[in-house]
Amino acid sequence: MKRLFYLLILICGLLSCSNELEETQSMALAMSDEPISLSVSDKETKVERGIKDYISHLKFGNINARRSTLQTYSLTPYIYRGDTVMYIANYASGWDLFSADQRTPLVMLSSDTGAFDPNDPSMAPVFKSYLNSVADELYRVKQSGTKDGKTYGLWQAVYIQNDEVDLRKIEITPRAVGTQPGSGYWELISTTKPVTSTHISNRLTATRWGQENPWNVYVPFVAGSATKHCLAGCAAVAAAQYLYYLRYKNNKPASTVTTATYSSASNTYSYTGSSSTIWNQMAKTASDSGTDYAAILIGYVGNSVGMGYGEYESGVNIGKIISFINGYGYNYKLSSMEYGYITSELIAGRAVYARSDNTGGEGGHQFIIDRYRSITESSTSTFGWVGTDNLGQDSNEYDENGNIVGYSFFYDRENKTSTYAYTMNWGWGISSWDNVYFNASDNSEWNTSYKFNTNRQFLK
Repeated sequence: MKRLFYLLILICGLLSCSNELEETQSMALAMSDEPISLSVSDKETKVERGIKDYISHLKFGNINARRSTLQTYSLTPYIYRGDTVMYIANYASGWDLFSADQRTPLVMLSSDTGAFDPNDPSMAPVFKSYLNSVADELYRVKQSGTKDGKTYGLWQAVYIQNDEVDLRKIEITPRAVGTQPGSGYWELISTTKPVTSTHISNRLTATRWGQENPWNVYVPFVAGSATKHCLAGCAAVAAAQYLYYLRYKNNKPASTVTTATYSSASNTYSYTGSSSTIWNQMAKTASDSGTDYAAILIGYVGNSVGMGYGEYESGVNIGKIISFINGYGYNYKLSSMEYGYITSELIAGRAVYARSDNTGGEGGHQFIIDRYRSITESSTSTFGWVGTDNLGQDSNEYDENGNIVGYSFFYDRENKTSTYAYTMNWGWGISSWDNVYFNASDNSEWNTSYKFNTNRQFLK
């Protein structure tokens, strides 16, 4: 049965906003009648060698398959804007379309039957447009310098560059004792089946405070009401929880206010007192004793930053929050989301203050990233040396057809690729969303009751 899959994740993942997607689609449609440029090169590139090793050793299962496979398929570069962006592999039956860049999935399109001709006049226009859009996206990726950890790591299981090899770990057969690899390259012999492991860190914040009762009892009342308080505001809740966290992490701030006094004339609270032990009396959850002490801190933060209070929404610019926190001896600055940096902070045991806009149009939200999950895929690739030794001799063993049947030098390389996801302290009290993991990527959906998928930022 014919199998054809499209890695649409690539297109979504490489574009950061909808207008760029529309531009790309328009470009693809405009180019849909242009012929595909193909090229045949006499000099094999590292990517081509890696793809050939994938076909002969991974796709078809074992090293012996290479003897017949290499004679029953063709590999043709797919040129776009003067650059090789993909390779077309046609087999006796079926085909693969491979990426030429390590930051994208290796296999882009695939079929178990038929042959692939990009200039086939009977190709459906919508598929041809899609093909052109993939080529355009790959071209743009190749112009950038960013390396994605997972896809780059998967490619590394296919081939290795000479300068990546630790000479001390090369296995040398008896016939090559006293020598080392000279001129040539490493060819993949086999790769073990990947083993997956998962690690979940401890939560870095202990509190689960929210915007409603009992956490908002020391913020102004809703206009016209003597019993209903305004929402405490996500900024005040996040900042108060972050101060609590910093207090026990760095002993800054050392002390905080202890009492709140209400003025009916102005519908405001004033906050006084100072204690270094009051932190120990604050409730961590709504069911603990000491919620009043936590609520006083939340109210104090909101009052200090000029919170705009309301019945259904209370907010303030994050710049005021940063200035307030920095007043306790810190030097935070607002930065665009850097997932690698945030992951390293979490691994080091440091929670991260963050914000994001809600794509649903309900404004932004401030929260704390306080836990990570890593999923690591591990395998071992074994490579054999093709070429001469440092004395200029080729000591490999060959059969009558010139195929290597015994390598003189072997090298094992451990391959590890990890993906990360975060959980957040959303500032909603104890919430079912507190234990949901969200992928550490701009292309991932951070959806709770809201969609926090745009303008993600953090304090660095």
